Amino acid sequence: WKIWLKAEGLPEVVVAEHPNGSAGEEPAEGTDWWLEAEEAVDGRWNTLQTSIELPIPRSPCYAPTTTEPPALCPATLNAWTAGASWSGVGVPPDVAAVVTVSYLVDGVWTPPSGFISAPVKPGEVVSVPFIGERPSRVRLENLYGDAYGFNKLTLNMGGCEEVITQKDGNGWVILNKDDSTPMREFEIPAATCTCGTTTKPPTTTTTTPSPTTTPPPTTTTTRPPTTTTTTTPPPT
Repeated sequence: WKIWLKAEGLPEVVVAEHPNGSAGEEPAEGTDWWLEAEEAVDGRWNTLQTSIELPIPRSPCYAPTTTEPPALCPATLNAWTAGASWSGVGVPPDVAAVVTVSYLVDGVWTPPSGFISAPVKPGEVVSVPFIGERPSRVRLENLYGDAYGFNKLTLNMGGCEEVITQKDGNGWVILNKDDSTPMREFEIPAATCTCGTTTKPPTTTTTTPSPTTTPPPTTTTTRPPTTTTTTTPPPT
């Protein structure tokens, strides 16, 4: 007669409640308050529905968020297989993956997914793409008894490649046998660039000065001196 949701620290949300309260109603064809198993023991109620779908109302404390969701970035995890003859790994028939990978994102590990699904030779680089939020840790696990050795692990995300771990020689080995280590877990360094952002070069503003107008040179005209002629009369 009543279905509700209750979460710690939040008010109760009633999904459905019969108007008759706990008294409910008698079973009848077409009722939304009775359900019957698909193979009813008592044939009287074979007309009742076997499932029902109810909408859940919005919680009264719901507040729409304006926070942008985390960016989902295309990324690639790369493993450099060591050079020793035994460092490569084979894949048995009908096996989806011999080595799996998981990522720690916001404190939660992702389900294991295939990292090595085909035979790998010594010295080869294994690259597996994924799309998601930036992880803080990565875990590689060997599910079989054929050893796999790698001496370098990198993450390429948002256009930048960070080295997760690097070890000389045969590097790190994962092997699923007694007295062996089937799994390795590493911390992923902080990002050196942000997914989805492009750094623009600084804008250079060039100001062209207004052309200077040079006044024409001043021309000075020099007049010849005035000559005064005095005529002296002859003596009388």
